[in-house]
Amino acid sequence: MILFGLIAAYQHSGEDRYLKASRLAAQWLTDTMDADGHWRRYNYVPGYSPAYHSRIVWALLKSAQILNDDALQDKARLALQATQDYLRPDFSLEGWGFRPGEAAFTHTIAYTLRGWLESSLLIQDQRLLAGVAQIARRIVQLRQTRGRLGGRYDANWQADESFICITGHAQLSCLMSRLYECSGEPLFRDGAQLLFQDIANAPCSWPMLKGAIPGSWPWWGAYQPWRFPNWAAKFYLEAAGYLAPGK
Repeated sequence: MILFGLIAAYQHSGEDRYLKASRLAAQWLTDTMDADGHWRRYNYVPGYSPAYHSRIVWALLKSAQILNDDALQDKARLALQATQDYLRPDFSLEGWGFRPGEAAFTHTIAYTLRGWLESSLLIQDQRLLAGVAQIARRIVQLRQTRGRLGGRYDANWQADESFICITGHAQLSCLMSRLYECSGEPLFRDGAQLLFQDIANAPCSWPMLKGAIPGSWPWWGAYQPWRFPNWAAKFYLEAAGYLAPGK
């Protein structure tokens, strides 16, 4: 996330200090990468390298492009391949949850898919792009068939429908909007709209919390229960922006 911010700051300001900081941040990431492309140190769960590290790869590839650094791109490509180690033939994943063997919140599912999508576009990997699109179609179809999307899914696509992960819904809506921009496939436009409609009324109206976005609906759901994470608001606004009139 910091690397994305540094890149954006450089692109906005043109100031060299942000470019230098981007290079240092990217260097640290590649220095802490294992030889097989996984990150196992300094992780949320030490030793566990999840598929949602694809979002790190996206940042590295973007940095490599800005820095015109082929060696950095090679490292990022290795890491991108490593994030796909968990991919199963039915396009589900065992390693996209916060902990090994756990069901994945839609939050980390969306992290994984968005990282793959943006990375595939940066390096023009059509095979990976097609894989992301296939998983995204399945997600839209689950929403259309069930009338809702669960808050988390296991490796066999068995859902926990006791709550909605609002952050994940917003992120998946963004993903669908990006896929629609890339492909023009109406299913993705419809999916983006459906998923956002599910959370359109999420901002709290209580005076002390007005505008805050809860982690889950209901508030006591399994993702960030009784909390209002700032990243939920970030992804909510991003999803709304993609669907704004004239987009």
